[in-house]
Amino acid sequence: MKKEGLPSPKYRLFALDRQQGDKSKNEFPYWWLCIRDFKIDENGLRSLLVHESKCETDQQVIAALDLHECKRWQGCADSGDDTTHVYLFCLQHGINAIKGGREEFYAHEDGTKRIFSPEQPLHKMIGRPSIYPYVEVNVGNGRTKTMPDPREPLFWLYSKPQIRERLHYLRNNTRYETPEDVSEEYQSHQEAETRVESKNPSDNTTKYVWYQHKDRNDQFVNECYIAMMVDQAGMIVGESKKGK
Repeated sequence: MKKEGLPSPKYRLFALDRQQGDKSKNEFPYWWLCIRDFKIDENGLRSLLVHESKCETDQQVIAALDLHECKRWQGCADSGDDTTHVYLFCLQHGINAIKGGREEFYAHEDGTKRIFSPEQPLHKMIGRPSIYPYVEVNVGNGRTKTMPDPREPLFWLYSKPQIRERLHYLRNNTRYETPEDVSEEYQSHQEAETRVESKNPSDNTTKYVWYQHKDRNDQFVNECYIAMMVDQAGMIVGESKKGK
């Protein structure tokens, strides 16, 4: 059933997590899907969970995205599991592909360090043709540059600890709303990891470490992916930006 979400204008983001399935339980590969709305008003940033589900097939994913009128380039799918399938699925349907990296922050050309690596066209990374023709973009002083179409799916790496910090910040500093009628699986996944303070005795500095204590954390991680995209869109300000 379709849910309307926040009133327009709004920014609708989605995340997908691919799982191979447990062969001992006769499970086939499947997806976890999470869709959230974001809106900035006079009271700051507000978010509302619109949809969460387990999708058994690629077709169910696309049907859910279309039902909720998601723009394909405003979502991502993690490629850490069943990687080749995820890449080809993303390229076919215009969805960004992501993968967990080893760095905590990634250097960008403008001199900043971000929780995600510089984006690159997915089709180039896997040696396939682009979905859309490249476009000429005016870069000033009468010069143009050939760039991917804005709808072309991209690929980037992300910082596993820092996407969790972004979600923690949003949940504690913005109106981050989740309806009461979420599934038991979604709720259980949100309780799968705990943030613990850790002090370094040599210099007395403090950092936070995330510990997973339940087998399934997939929808929690989907929420982290969405928080990362909120950061990419420039909607996070304040304390969460420190260290960048």
